[in-house]
Amino acid sequence: MKHFLILTQMLLFGCLFVANPVAAQQDRTLEADLLQLKRQLRQVQLRFPELDGQVLEVGTFVESDSYFQSNFDALSLLGPRPIYRIEVNPRIFALDCPPAAIEAVLAHELAHTLDYVRGGLAGILGIGWQLLVGPAPYERRTDLQAIFRGFGPGLRQYRLWLYAQLSPEQLLRKRPSRPASNSRPAG
Repeated sequence: MKHFLILTQMLLFGCLFVANPVAAQQDRTLEADLLQLKRQLRQVQLRFPELDGQVLEVGTFVESDSYFQSNFDALSLLGPRPIYRIEVNPRIFALDCPPAAIEAVLAHELAHTLDYVRGGLAGILGIGWQLLVGPAPYERRTDLQAIFRGFGPGLRQYRLWLYAQLSPEQLLRKRPSRPASNSRPAG
Protein backbone atom coordinates (compact mmCIF):
# COMPACT_ATOMS: atom_id res chain seq x y z
CA MET A 1 0.00 0.00 0.00
CA LYS A 2 2.85 2.36 0.83
CA HIS A 3 4.31 1.87 -2.66
CA PHE A 4 0.93 2.54 -4.23
CA LEU A 5 0.62 5.88 -2.37
CA ILE A 6 4.15 6.89 -3.36
CA LEU A 7 3.48 5.94 -6.98
CA THR A 8 0.19 7.86 -6.95
CA GLN A 9 1.86 10.95 -5.47
CA MET A 10 4.63 10.77 -8.06
CA LEU A 11 2.08 10.47 -10.84
CA LEU A 12 0.01 13.41 -9.56
CA PHE A 13 3.13 15.50 -8.97
CA GLY A 14 4.37 14.69 -12.47
CA CYS A 15 1.05 15.80 -13.96
CA LEU A 16 1.64 19.27 -12.55
CA PHE A 17 4.61 19.64 -14.88
CA VAL A 18 2.92 18.40 -18.02
CA ALA A 19 2.20 21.26 -20.39
CA ASN A 20 -1.37 22.46 -20.43
CA PRO A 21 -2.55 21.74 -24.00
CA VAL A 22 -5.05 24.62 -23.94
CA ALA A 23 -2.38 27.10 -22.82
CA ALA A 24 0.03 25.74 -25.43
CA GLN A 25 -2.60 26.22 -28.16
CA GLN A 26 -3.30 29.76 -26.93
CA ASP A 27 0.44 30.51 -27.04
CA ARG A 28 0.66 29.21 -30.63
CA THR A 29 -2.38 31.26 -31.61
CA LEU A 30 -0.92 34.40 -30.02
CA GLU A 31 2.40 33.81 -31.77
CA ALA A 32 0.58 33.49 -35.12
CA ASP A 33 -1.43 36.65 -34.43
CA LEU A 34 1.72 38.58 -33.49
CA LEU A 35 3.47 37.34 -36.62
CA GLN A 36 0.57 38.64 -38.74
CA LEU A 37 0.69 41.95 -36.85
CA LYS A 38 4.43 42.24 -37.57
CA ARG A 39 3.69 41.74 -41.28
CA GLN A 40 1.07 44.47 -41.17
CA LEU A 41 3.47 46.74 -39.30
CA ARG A 42 6.17 46.25 -41.94
CA GLN A 43 3.68 47.24 -44.65
CA VAL A 44 2.55 50.32 -42.75
CA GLN A 45 6.13 51.26 -41.94
CA LEU A 46 6.81 51.63 -45.67
CA ARG A 47 4.85 54.90 -45.43
CA PHE A 48 7.20 56.08 -42.68
CA PRO A 49 10.58 56.15 -44.43
CA GLU A 50 11.84 58.42 -41.64
CA LEU A 51 11.87 55.33 -39.41
CA ASP A 52 14.19 53.32 -41.67
CA GLY A 53 17.10 52.02 -39.64
CA GLN A 54 15.34 52.40 -36.28
CA VAL A 55 15.05 49.42 -33.93
CA LEU A 56 11.32 48.66 -33.73
CA GLU A 57 9.95 45.74 -31.72
CA VAL A 58 6.44 44.38 -31.20
CA GLY A 59 5.27 43.55 -27.69
CA THR A 60 2.09 43.02 -25.72
CA PHE A 61 0.34 44.77 -22.83
CA VAL A 62 -2.99 44.34 -21.04
CA GLU A 63 -5.54 47.08 -20.31
CA SER A 64 -9.30 47.00 -20.24
CA ASP A 65 -9.97 49.71 -22.83
CA SER A 66 -6.78 50.16 -24.86
CA TYR A 67 -5.54 47.96 -27.68
CA PHE A 68 -2.37 49.62 -29.01
CA GLN A 69 0.38 51.83 -27.68
CA SER A 70 3.74 53.15 -28.76
CA ASN A 71 6.55 52.84 -26.26
CA PHE A 72 10.33 52.68 -25.93
CA ASP A 73 13.04 51.11 -23.83
CA ALA A 74 13.93 54.03 -21.55
CA LEU A 75 17.52 52.95 -20.90
CA SER A 76 18.17 52.46 -24.61
CA LEU A 77 17.44 56.16 -25.18
CA LEU A 78 20.80 56.88 -23.55
CA GLY A 79 22.66 54.67 -26.02
CA PRO A 80 23.44 54.88 -29.72
CA ARG A 81 20.49 52.67 -30.86
CA PRO A 82 17.24 53.42 -29.03
CA ILE A 83 14.68 50.63 -29.01
CA TYR A 84 11.11 51.59 -29.85
CA ARG A 85 8.07 49.33 -29.38
CA ILE A 86 4.59 49.03 -30.76
CA GLU A 87 2.58 47.13 -28.17
CA VAL A 88 -0.73 45.39 -28.68
CA ASN A 89 -3.34 44.12 -26.26
CA PRO A 90 -3.79 40.43 -27.23
CA ARG A 91 -7.55 40.74 -26.60
CA ILE A 92 -7.89 42.51 -29.95
CA PHE A 93 -7.16 39.30 -31.85
CA ALA A 94 -10.32 37.66 -30.50
CA LEU A 95 -12.53 40.68 -31.20
CA ASP A 96 -12.46 40.71 -35.02
CA CYS A 97 -11.00 44.15 -35.52
CA PRO A 98 -10.92 44.87 -39.28
CA PRO A 99 -7.42 44.63 -40.84
CA ALA A 100 -7.64 48.15 -42.32
CA ALA A 101 -8.46 49.49 -38.86
CA ILE A 102 -5.47 47.69 -37.35
CA GLU A 103 -3.18 49.07 -40.05
CA ALA A 104 -4.48 52.59 -39.43
CA VAL A 105 -3.85 52.35 -35.70
CA LEU A 106 -0.38 50.98 -36.41
CA ALA A 107 0.18 54.12 -38.51
CA HIS A 108 -1.02 56.24 -35.58
CA GLU A 109 1.40 54.44 -33.25
CA LEU A 110 4.25 54.82 -35.75
CA ALA A 111 3.52 58.55 -35.78
CA HIS A 112 4.12 58.52 -32.02
CA THR A 113 7.35 56.60 -32.62
CA LEU A 114 8.40 59.16 -35.20
CA ASP A 115 7.87 61.89 -32.60
CA TYR A 116 10.12 59.97 -30.19
CA VAL A 117 12.81 59.56 -32.84
CA ARG A 118 12.72 63.20 -33.95
CA GLY A 119 12.57 64.63 -30.45
CA GLY A 120 15.07 62.43 -28.68
CA LEU A 121 15.02 62.32 -24.90
CA ALA A 122 14.10 66.01 -24.55
CA GLY A 123 11.26 65.61 -27.05
CA ILE A 124 9.93 62.56 -25.23
CA LEU A 125 9.80 64.59 -22.01
CA GLY A 126 7.85 67.26 -23.90
CA ILE A 127 5.42 64.67 -25.19
CA GLY A 128 4.98 63.34 -21.66
CA TRP A 129 4.11 66.85 -20.50
CA GLN A 130 1.57 67.27 -23.32
CA LEU A 131 -0.06 63.97 -22.36
CA LEU A 132 -0.26 65.01 -18.70
CA VAL A 133 -1.75 68.42 -19.47
CA GLY A 134 -4.32 67.08 -21.92
CA PRO A 135 -3.74 64.33 -24.45
CA ALA A 136 -6.47 65.23 -26.96
CA PRO A 137 -4.53 67.82 -29.03
CA TYR A 138 -1.42 65.64 -29.21
CA GLU A 139 -3.44 62.53 -30.13
CA ARG A 140 -5.26 64.54 -32.81
CA ARG A 141 -1.94 65.64 -34.34
CA THR A 142 -0.84 62.01 -34.33
CA ASP A 143 -4.07 61.02 -36.09
CA LEU A 144 -3.37 63.71 -38.69
CA GLN A 145 0.02 62.13 -39.41
CA ALA A 146 -1.73 58.80 -40.09
CA ILE A 147 -4.39 60.54 -42.20
CA PHE A 148 -1.74 62.39 -44.21
CA ARG A 149 -0.16 59.01 -45.02
CA GLY A 150 -3.43 57.56 -46.32
CA PHE A 151 -4.89 55.85 -43.26
CA GLY A 152 -7.91 58.12 -42.63
CA PRO A 153 -10.63 55.62 -43.60
CA GLY A 154 -9.01 52.95 -41.44
CA LEU A 155 -8.85 55.30 -38.45
CA ARG A 156 -12.58 55.96 -38.79
CA GLN A 157 -13.21 52.23 -39.08
CA TYR A 158 -11.13 51.61 -35.95
CA ARG A 159 -12.96 54.32 -34.00
CA LEU A 160 -16.35 52.80 -34.87
CA TRP A 161 -15.10 49.31 -33.99
CA LEU A 162 -13.59 50.56 -30.72
CA TYR A 163 -16.75 52.34 -29.59
CA ALA A 164 -18.70 49.10 -30.07
CA GLN A 165 -16.28 47.33 -27.67
CA LEU A 166 -16.53 49.81 -24.80
CA SER A 167 -18.86 50.01 -21.83
CA PRO A 168 -20.82 53.27 -21.49
CA GLU A 169 -18.36 54.48 -18.82
CA GLN A 170 -15.33 53.67 -20.97
CA LEU A 171 -17.01 55.31 -23.95
CA LEU A 172 -17.43 58.57 -22.04
CA ARG A 173 -13.70 58.58 -21.25
CA LYS A 174 -12.60 57.66 -24.79
CA ARG A 175 -14.95 59.51 -27.08
CA PRO A 176 -13.90 63.08 -27.80
CA SER A 177 -16.43 65.58 -26.53
CA ARG A 178 -17.99 67.82 -29.13
CA PRO A 179 -18.89 71.46 -28.53
CA ALA A 180 -22.60 72.04 -27.93
CA SER A 181 -22.78 74.45 -30.87
CA ASN A 182 -21.60 71.79 -33.30
CA SER A 183 -24.63 70.62 -35.23
CA ARG A 184 -22.85 67.79 -37.02
CA PRO A 185 -23.89 64.29 -35.95
CA ALA A 186 -21.37 62.47 -33.78
CA GLY A 187 -19.49 59.52 -35.17
